[in-house]
Amino acid sequence: MGFIESYIIIFFLGFSCHFFVKNKRPANKELVAWWSALSILIPLLIDVLIYVGAFNWLWNALSNAIPWYSVENGKDFMFNIFLGFRIGNIPTDSSGLNAIATVFFLSYTAWFVFAKDGSRMLYGQKAYQEGYWWALSPIRKPKDWKEEANKKIRKSEK
Repeated sequence: MGFIESYIIIFFLGFSCHFFVKNKRPANKELVAWWSALSILIPLLIDVLIYVGAFNWLWNALSNAIPWYSVENGKDFMFNIFLGFRIGNIPTDSSGLNAIATVFFLSYTAWFVFAKDGSRMLYGQKAYQEGYWWALSPIRKPKDWKEEANKKIRKSEK
């Protein structure tokens, strides 16, 4: 996963975390804390291992198997790959990218919290709260709306 894919995955995990708590109401509240912690730690661990070069053997195998897939090392994968295609070409030789990558890694928690807060706003914080989802949902017509409309038409014709 590159940084962009990781942000997308962490955003959806944060969004689903609050949605799970709000709609399913698990009896085990510690499960929610574990879900939140693992939603951040697992992608973070995988991405740090990719960045430091633990999976460099995989890039060579993929470069030989897929013609358009050219990745030199983990840094190149994290900065230049989006969905398997090279987007741009950031040279990964400089040591200044390590500081930028550290900031990116540390911002995983901020993206998770941002998504979780967005989910709270959309679905409501407590089980009895609505949130703003009602504004985005389609308008529901009453069951007998045709009969009421026909009555109004008949009255206006008379």
